[in-house]
Amino acid sequence: MRINKIYTTILLLLGFVEVSLAQTTPKSVTNTDINWTSVNSYDITGRVVGASVNFFDNLGKATQSQTFDVKTGKHWASEVLYDREGRPALQTFSAPIGVSTDFTYKTGFIKKTNNVNFGISDFEDSNTETPSLLGAQLNTLGWYYSQSNTTEPYQDVTQRPYSRTIFSELNPGEALKIIGGNRINGQWKNGYVFSMPAGRELAQAGAFNDTKYYGENYNIIKTVSRDVHGVENVVFTDAEGKTLATARSGNEEGNTATRISVVRIGEQRYVDVHVPVGTTGITVRDYQGRILNNDARFEVYNLITEQRVNSAFSSFPNGFYRIVVVDGSTTNYTVNYSENYYDYALNEYDNAGRLVASYQPLEKLKSEFQYDALGQLTYTKNPDEGEAWFKYRRDGQIRFSQNSKQKTAGEFSYTNYDDLGRPIESGVLLSTAFGTANPDNTLPSGTKKEQFNTIYDTISTTDNNALPSGYKNPLFLSGNVAKTWNENTTTYYSYDIYGRVAWIVQNISGLGIKTIDYEYDPVSSQVTKVYYQKGQTDQFIHRYTYDAVDYSLTKVETSTNGSTFTEHASYTYYETGALKRTNLAQGLQGIDYVYNLQGALKSINHPSLSGSNDPGGDTNDLFGMIIDYHSYDYNRPKRNIKSASYGVDQYNGNIKGIRWNSSYSPVAGKEHAYSYGYGRDNWLKSANYGYFTGDYSSLPVINEGEAGTAADENITTSAVWNSGTSKNYLANNTIVLKPGFHAKSGSVVSAKISGSSTVHDVNAGNLVMNANGDYKVDNLSYDANGNIQSLNRNKNTVGGSNAMDQLSYVYKTNKPNQLLRVDDAAGDVSGADDIGDQNGNNYLYNEIGQLIQNNQDNISYLYSPRGLVTEVKQGNQPLVKFFYNDKNHRVKKESYNPTNGSLTYTEHYVRDAAGTAMAIYRNGQMIENTIYGSTRLGVRKSDGSHLYQLTDHLGNVRAVVGRTASGQAMALTSATDYYPFGMPMPGRNLQGDYRYAYQGQEKDPETGKEAFELRLWDSRIGRWLTTDPAEQYHSPYMAMGNNPITGVDPDGAKNIRFDKKGNYIGIDHDVWWHNLFFGNRGQYADGNGGWTNFTFNDESDIARFRLDPSDEKYLSGINLDFLNGVGYDRVDQAIEIYGGKDFFPDLRKIYNSSGAGAIFDYQKHIPRGVLYLNKNWAGANVVYNPKDAGNFLWGRTMRLLGVPLDWAGAGAEYNAFRYGKSQNGESNYHDPWYKKITFFGDSVHDKRAIRNGWGSVSDHYWNRFQQ
Repeated sequence: MRINKIYTTILLLLGFVEVSLAQTTPKSVTNTDINWTSVNSYDITGRVVGASVNFFDNLGKATQSQTFDVKTGKHWASEVLYDREGRPALQTFSAPIGVSTDFTYKTGFIKKTNNVNFGISDFEDSNTETPSLLGAQLNTLGWYYSQSNTTEPYQDVTQRPYSRTIFSELNPGEALKIIGGNRINGQWKNGYVFSMPAGRELAQAGAFNDTKYYGENYNIIKTVSRDVHGVENVVFTDAEGKTLATARSGNEEGNTATRISVVRIGEQRYVDVHVPVGTTGITVRDYQGRILNNDARFEVYNLITEQRVNSAFSSFPNGFYRIVVVDGSTTNYTVNYSENYYDYALNEYDNAGRLVASYQPLEKLKSEFQYDALGQLTYTKNPDEGEAWFKYRRDGQIRFSQNSKQKTAGEFSYTNYDDLGRPIESGVLLSTAFGTANPDNTLPSGTKKEQFNTIYDTISTTDNNALPSGYKNPLFLSGNVAKTWNENTTTYYSYDIYGRVAWIVQNISGLGIKTIDYEYDPVSSQVTKVYYQKGQTDQFIHRYTYDAVDYSLTKVETSTNGSTFTEHASYTYYETGALKRTNLAQGLQGIDYVYNLQGALKSINHPSLSGSNDPGGDTNDLFGMIIDYHSYDYNRPKRNIKSASYGVDQYNGNIKGIRWNSSYSPVAGKEHAYSYGYGRDNWLKSANYGYFTGDYSSLPVINEGEAGTAADENITTSAVWNSGTSKNYLANNTIVLKPGFHAKSGSVVSAKISGSSTVHDVNAGNLVMNANGDYKVDNLSYDANGNIQSLNRNKNTVGGSNAMDQLSYVYKTNKPNQLLRVDDAAGDVSGADDIGDQNGNNYLYNEIGQLIQNNQDNISYLYSPRGLVTEVKQGNQPLVKFFYNDKNHRVKKESYNPTNGSLTYTEHYVRDAAGTAMAIYRNGQMIENTIYGSTRLGVRKSDGSHLYQLTDHLGNVRAVVGRTASGQAMALTSATDYYPFGMPMPGRNLQGDYRYAYQGQEKDPETGKEAFELRLWDSRIGRWLTTDPAEQYHSPYMAMGNNPITGVDPDGAKNIRFDKKGNYIGIDHDVWWHNLFFGNRGQYADGNGGWTNFTFNDESDIARFRLDPSDEKYLSGINLDFLNGVGYDRVDQAIEIYGGKDFFPDLRKIYNSSGAGAIFDYQKHIPRGVLYLNKNWAGANVVYNPKDAGNFLWGRTMRLLGVPLDWAGAGAEYNAFRYGKSQNGESNYHDPWYKKITFFGDSVHDKRAIRNGWGSVSDHYWNRFQQ
C-alpha cells in the first residue's frame, strides 16, 4: 500500500472565534515519491503558528519528522532508524536543517565525520555498542550538538545525538539498554531491570514468615532493579500485578543476613536467578538432590552481557543469570541461591484484591484497611496517624469521616451536596452520633464549626447587593462556582464567555473587600493584565508581554496608576525553549542559565562573579553557582564552565558538589564549595565544605573516541621484512611487535591503530577542604524508614572552635517514627541559631501524629481539622496565630508579645484563587505587593521601593537586591547561604526585610520555621513537625527524600526528587507551576507508594475531579484512590467540558489511544511538533514511545480551565498516561509501581506538547476523535 500524501489543516481557535482558512496558504511538501502527512496550524488571525510533516517508508513506518519553528523560520528534523529486524532502534535528537519555504525530505540528515550518510551498519553488528560518530556539517543532525553551533554557544555537545535502543537476544522484543549522548570515561552508564520467578524469599522471617509465600505455592514474580551505581532493590508482585513486597538488596552499608532460597527449573526449561551484592554463587541440584556442575547439560548466560558463562556455579559473582537445560532430559532441577534482601515493606490483600494491611520496613509497623461491600474504604489504622472511619452516600461520595483525635473530642467531619452531587458545605460537627449517623440523611444535631461553603450557578440578591460598584451581577455563572466562604473570607467569582475568570471579589474579615481583575489576549487567551484593587488607592497592576510568534513570556511590568509601568523582568530563551536569561529590573541583575546535554541545570551566572566568565557578560552579579554531577557532565569545551573532577561522581542525577559565591562574603580568587556524599538509598551522608580555585583560562580538549574499522582487533607479529618489501599493519586495539621482528633497510612498514581514542583533558580547578572542618556536615545516618539517627554539623571557627551540633535522635519506642528528643553532645553554642541538647520526653504528639509540644523550648502547637497550624504558644502565652481563607491558604497572622501575650501586630494576606499572595497588610496598612513573573520575582514595599530575590536551583533565596522608589540601585539587603536541609550558616547570613527564605517559603520570625503551605519545617533537625498529607514515605516526618541537595517540596506534601524507596525520580526546575493556579496537594504520588505525576484531588480546588468507580481511577497521573485513602472530604465536582460533557471519557480515550502507533502517539523529539497521528492516517502499526500524550492533554485541560499558556507550560512536567518508567518492569497499569514516572525537567519537547494541547481545543482532529 502506498499513501502519497495526506493534507491536514488544523485551525487553532485560540480566541474561540472562527475565521476563514483562506487567509493563509498552507506550507506545502515538495516530495511526490514519498509517503507523508502534513499539518498546518493557524491562530484566529489566519497566521501560521505551526506546521509539521511526517514521512513514512513503503511499509508505513515513520522515518523522518520535520517541524516549522515560526519564531526563527527554521525547520527542525528528527529521524527514526530501524535495525535488521525492523525494530525502531535509533531515535535522533531534534536539530535544525535550515530555512526553507516548503518542507522537503532531508536526505543525509545524519552524516558521519567523513561526510558519508549514517546507516544501519553504523549502529548494528560490531558497532552496536559504539555507533559511528557524527560530523558537524551545516544543516545536519550533528551540527547543532557540535562546537560549530555558534548560534547557541553554550549548547552542550555530543557526537552521538541520538537514543539507541539495544534489544535483548535472550528476551526477544525487550529493550536491554539504551545508549546515546556522551560516554563517560569510555563507558555507557546503564541501569538494568530483570524479572524472574521468586523463590522462598517472602516466606522468610524477615518478610512474611509464612510458608504460603513459597514460590511453589504462590505465583510470585521478583523484579530486581540495579541503578547506574550498582545499587539493587527488589519488588515482589503476584500474578495480577499487585505489589506484595519491596526490599533492599546487598550489603553496601553493613553486614546483612544471608538466607538460602530455591526455585525450580520448570517446563520452560530455564530459570533466571539473581546473585545479590555480598553473595557468591548458586547451587544446582537434580531431583535426587545431587549437586551438579556447569557442564554440557546446561547453558548459562549473563543477562546483562548476554554472553555464555562457563565458570563453576559456585563462583558466580553478583549479577543476573539464566540457567538453561539443553541436554533434553526431563529431570526436574532446582537452583539454590543466597539472598540478603532486607528492610521489607509488605502488603497483604483480601480475596477481592484489596489492600488490607501494609507493613513498614522499620519494625514492621502495620497499617490496616477495611472496606464495605462496594470496595469503599471504611476504616484505616496507621501507626503514626491513628484510626479513621469513613461513611459514604449511596452514590459513592464520602459524607462523614472521623479520626482518633475527633473521636476523643466527640466530633466528626461532614460534607453536604446539592442535587447534582456537588459539594456545597464541609466542616466539623460537634456530635457523638458518628456511629449511628446515616450518610444519606440530614446531619445529626450538633454544633457546626470550621465550615467551608460553596454556591454554584447564581448568587442571591443579598450577595449581589453586597458587591462593590462595578462588580455587581457577575456573569456566566451557570455550571461554575459563584461563591465560596468560610468564617474568615468570602469570595465571589465572575467569568467571561469562554469560561475564564474575569474577576474575583474577596471580603476578608478584619480587612474588607479586595478585588482582582484579569485581562486576556484576544488571540492567545493568555493573561495580559492582573489588576489588584482596580481603581482604588492600593491599586497594583501586573502587565505581561508575550512573544508575538510563540507566545512565550518576555516581559513583566507593574504599575500603581495604569499609565506608568516599571519593568521588573525580561526573559530570553534558548532555541529549544529553555530559559536562557532573566534580566531583573532593566540590568539591576542579569541571571543566566546553562544546561547540560540531559537538560540538567549546570550553572546560574558564574561563581567567580566576573563579567568575563559570566555567560551573559554581567559585571555586577551578586550570586553565581556551578552544579557538578560528574566529571563528564558538560562536554562543550568552554573556559568558564567545565566539568570538575573532585568528589564522587554521581551518574543518577544526584549532585556531587556545588561551587558558589555571593557578593556578601566572596572568597577572593576562590569559590565556596560543598562536596556531597550519599548512601545506597540516595540519602545524604555528608557535605564537606571547602574552597574551589577555578581554572578559567585553559580550554578543555574533549574528543569522543571512535571504534576502528580494521579487520583485525589485535595484531602480534615477529615477522622479518626484507629490503624491497612493504607491509601496512592496521588493527583496532593493539599492534605488538615481538622480539625477532625486523624491518630491514629498504623495506617500508607502517603500523596504525584504526579509529580514535577518547580524550578528556579538562582542568576545571581544585577543591581544597577547609582545614578546620568549618561548615562540615557528616555522620548522617538513618533507620530503615529514613528517620535521621545522627547528624554532626560544624559552624565557622570562632575562638579556635567550630563545634555546633553533634546530634543523636531518640525516637519513641512504641511509635519509632516519632521523635522523642535530640541529644546534642556539643551543647548550646553562642552565635549559632542551632538546636540545643534536649532531655527526657521532649516532643509530644497527639493521636493523629501532630507535634503538639516541644518541652525544651516550652512551645506548643494547635491545629485545624484540616491539619494546618492555627496557633503557636510559648508557655501559656500565644506567640502567633494563623487564620485561613476559604481555600485553606493563610489569610491572617497575629503576632504576640511572648512576655505578656499582648497583640503586637496583625498581617492580612490577599491571595488570588491559586493562593498566590497579591498583597500583604500590617494593621490594615499595605506593606508590600508581590511581583510575579514565571516565578516570584520579589516585592514592592509600601515606600515604593522594590526588592528582588536571587535564588539557587532549589528556590532558596540566596540574595536580595533592590531599587529605591526613585530608581536608584540599593546595596545588598540580605544574603544567606544554607546548610543541607535549609538551616542558615552562621557568619554567612545577612538578614534583611524579606520574608522568604529556604525553598522560597515564608519564614515566620515568631517560630523561626519556614511555613510551607501544609506543614511547618524545622531546618535544624531536617524534619517536618507533623505528618505528610500525601503519605509519600514510610516515615511521615521524613523530608526531601533525605536528599536536600536536589529535593524540593513545593507545599509540604510531596518531594519531587525520590520516591519512598530512594529511586531517582528527577527534579523539575520549575516546581512552582502548581502554585500559579491550583495550589493543590498530592500532585506527585498516590497513597500506596506508587508514583504518579499529579492528581487534582484537593478541597481547595475550584475545578475538580469526582470519584469514579471504574478503571479510570487507575490511570497514571489521575489516582482517585487517594481520595478514599486519605478521606479529607474531597469528593470533587467533575470538570465539565464540551457543553457539560464529563472529562473522564476524554481522559480514557487519551489513555487508550496513546499507545504505540495509536492516534495520540507523540514523538518526544519533535521540536515544534504536534501529536503524531500516524496510525489512523497511515494505517501502520508504528512503534513509538508516546512520551508526551499526557503533556498534550495537560495543555488541553489547562486551556479549557482558562489557564494562560505561559502558566500551563511553566513547569507542568506531565509525561505520559500510558508510558512511564516502571521501576520493576511491570507493564500492568494497575500495578502502583507502574505509575512511577521519570522526571527529566521541563524539556522543550514537553513544553511544545503542552503548547500544542493548549491550542487544540477546537481543532479538527480532536473533534473527529471525540466523535
